[in-house]
Amino acid sequence: MGKTDIMFPIGIMCGKELHVTGSFRYSAGDYQLALDMVASGRLNVKDLISKTVPFEEAKEAFENVKHGNGIKWLIEGPK
Repeated sequence: MGKTDIMFPIGIMCGKELHVTGSFRYSAGDYQLALDMVASGRLNVKDLISKTVPFEEAKEAFENVKHGNGIKWLIEGPK
């Protein structure tokens, strides 16, 4: 889950008038629930794969993800 306490440069953040929003990704039991859903067929993870690309196109895949193009891009291993 990461560190319990994190230090922020509050002076810089205030000076730049930054807004910080936190979020919580998961809790105890979520991984097992997800595995159970995949195993039972209730969740088809193949539908989440936007595209599969060869290793040579990995840079383009990362750029597409960075710009919000698709959900999950699979990069094949080098041949």
